[in-house]
Amino acid sequence: TFLSTHKPGDPLILKGKEQRKKGLRIVRTMDDLVDGMSTERYQVVQEYMKDVLTVDGRKLNLRMYVVMIYDPGTRSVEAYLHPRGKCIYTNRTYDASSDDFEHTITSYQLDPSVYDTRPHSTAELYKWLAGDGIDFEHVLLQMGDIVRDVAHAASGKLGRYWNVKNNTQVQLFGLDFIVDAKTMSPKLLEMNKGPCMRNKVPMDADLREKVRLDMYQLAGVLRDDNDDNEFIRVL
Repeated sequence: TFLSTHKPGDPLILKGKEQRKKGLRIVRTMDDLVDGMSTERYQVVQEYMKDVLTVDGRKLNLRMYVVMIYDPGTRSVEAYLHPRGKCIYTNRTYDASSDDFEHTITSYQLDPSVYDTRPHSTAELYKWLAGDGIDFEHVLLQMGDIVRDVAHAASGKLGRYWNVKNNTQVQLFGLDFIVDAKTMSPKLLEMNKGPCMRNKVPMDADLREKVRLDMYQLAGVLRDDNDDNEFIRVL
C-alpha cells in the first residue's frame, strides 16, 4: 500500500465525516497519522497526489454527477455518469509543499472571477485541453470505469431498508475527481450522497438544470420525448 512506501515529509490526508473541509487534516509523518487516526474524528487516510492537473496555476478538481437506480424486481443496480461536470479550483496558486488549504485543497467558496480566465464546465475544459493536444474524452472514459467499480461495490448495500426495499430507488451523487498531470488519468477523491445543487455562480444554472432534467427522465418522473438525455450508462 502507499503507507508502506510513505516518505517522511510527503503529505497524507486524513478524512472524517464532516463536510466543507472541516473533516480534513494534512499530515506528513507517521506519528501525526497515528495521532489523528486514534481519535474518532478521522476514519480514512488518503494518499496525497502532488503532481496533479492545474489550470493557470490553480489545482483542479472535477465535480461529476452520477445517478444510481435500484430495481427491486431484479435487485439490480444501474449507474449513470453525466458528462457535464464543474471545474473547482484552489483559492490560491497551488503549492504542494504547503499545508494551507487555500493553496492545496479545492474549494466551493471561490471568488467567481476565477472563471473569467479558467474553464467553468467540463465542456470548456475539453476545449482548453485540446489547445494543448490533450483529448479529455479519454479521461471521461476512465471516469466511467471508476464509477462502474464503485457501483459494483455499493450494489449489495442498496435496497436494504424495509420501508423502501420494494420501491424503485433513485439517488444522485456528486463525485470529486482529480487528474494525474503525467498520465492524464482521473483519481476518485470522494463520493457525496447529497451534492449541493444550489447555483454558486450564474454559469451553474444551465449545467445543474440539465443534470436535474436528465435525472428526472431516468427516474420516469418526466417523459423522455426526445433523445437528448446525456447520462451515460456505465453499469
